[in-house]
Amino acid sequence: MRAVKIARTLVVVAGCLVGTAASAQVAPEEVSILYLSSNGRGCPPGTVEADVRDDGLHFIGLTGLVAQVGPGIPPVESRRDCQVSVLLGMPDGYTYAIAGVAYRFRLALGPGSRARARDLHYYRGMAALPASIIEARGPRDGDWVLDAATADDAQQWIPCGAARTLNVSAQVLVQRDGAAAGAAALDGDVVYRLAFRPCTP
Repeated sequence: MRAVKIARTLVVVAGCLVGTAASAQVAPEEVSILYLSSNGRGCPPGTVEADVRDDGLHFIGLTGLVAQVGPGIPPVESRRDCQVSVLLGMPDGYTYAIAGVAYRFRLALGPGSRARARDLHYYRGMAALPASIIEARGPRDGDWVLDAATADDAQQWIPCGAARTLNVSAQVLVQRDGAAAGAAALDGDVVYRLAFRPCTP
């Protein structure tokens, strides 16, 4: 897996990246992306970028997250996986947690086909949070959204002063009965909403 190291600082608007009103008061003005890598059939090495914006951490370029089934389509095309690792640098005295995630897909499911999307994320050396999963059945066409918020008391905060890589595992799967056809494709960026808080002395 080829890693891409990044040493740029991204200026953010204080209070816009957070998931709670309490953390909005202490949001840092700068977040650095120190390391980024990707792997999987849905995001080959070197194809994913990351950017911090007003609404959170964006993963850009996961255009390979496309799964499809149907007559003449090889079975291997029914599932796509993507693993992304990113290390964020916080200003001194702050830490962060994931307040929620958002994926938007486009569906084209015929009768007898069904789709499933899953997000799983964890920090290196810490327990994984429960996976977020959505499912759909055909016939169905149009937008399909996985939008999962993490309750304030369930947010997992990185220990102050620790460098913990955030690991993301994304998957989309399409299945069928008989000769049914269907497809699901990621449409746009994957967004991780961030919450910040000051470290306790």
